Amino acid sequence: MPKIRSFAAESTIHFTGMMRKGKEPPNICSAKSKKIMKIYGYGEDALTLWSLTTGLSEFLRQCDDSTPTDDKTVYFRPSFGRRAPNPHGKPSVFGEFDAIVTTHKAHYLVEAKWNTSSELDEDILTVESRQCRRHGVLRWYVENWKKSQPISWSEFRSSFRELFEATFGTLTIPTPGTKLAKNLEFILSALVEQDLPLFDVLLFITVKPSVQPKAVRPERFRLVVMTAENAGGDGFIDLNK
Repeated sequence: MPKIRSFAAESTIHFTGMMRKGKEPPNICSAKSKKIMKIYGYGEDALTLWSLTTGLSEFLRQCDDSTPTDDKTVYFRPSFGRRAPNPHGKPSVFGEFDAIVTTHKAHYLVEAKWNTSSELDEDILTVESRQCRRHGVLRWYVENWKKSQPISWSEFRSSFRELFEATFGTLTIPTPGTKLAKNLEFILSALVEQDLPLFDVLLFITVKPSVQPKAVRPERFRLVVMTAENAGGDGFIDLNK
């Protein structure tokens, strides 16, 4: 099973356990009946979680990535802060990815949409400017963290704060010890363990096969389209199928 990590404070579902290689995860079931508990979900978050667990192999197939299941790690809803004013100066927050998927071939920075998303215009799906900027900010962090290999966040901030502010204008690098600095250091340390390319991905999940985009803007985003089975109502899905 792939490793699933989540530290988004506002997520409803948190995955903190890590599966050891070669071992099956414990089923959520009754000790007597041995039946797996059914988990139903609705909406974009549930569809994203389904795509990156049950549907992960298909997600990576569309990314031309054949990495074995045990060698993947998924960071679900990694948060780098919500939009909020900073009373002490420039803000550092730049938003929340829907996921980051890492394999032995590449790292995938994922934005997700579903079949009710307003960004879908006929068969063209558009990534919002704030989301594009989020990808640019994290790419900057990865490139410069890899290049400098700092011994601490304080050293990194001291060396790159001026360049970062010149590049992104209204943002600054967070101060050491803050939640954002800790989260960034955790993710950056993982992403630079291997010298792998970063790919921007727009994941579109639908429970209505007739609703599927054919292209994404900007074109640098890879479009991955997945279809989940409607388990009832107007789009509930079974997360185990």
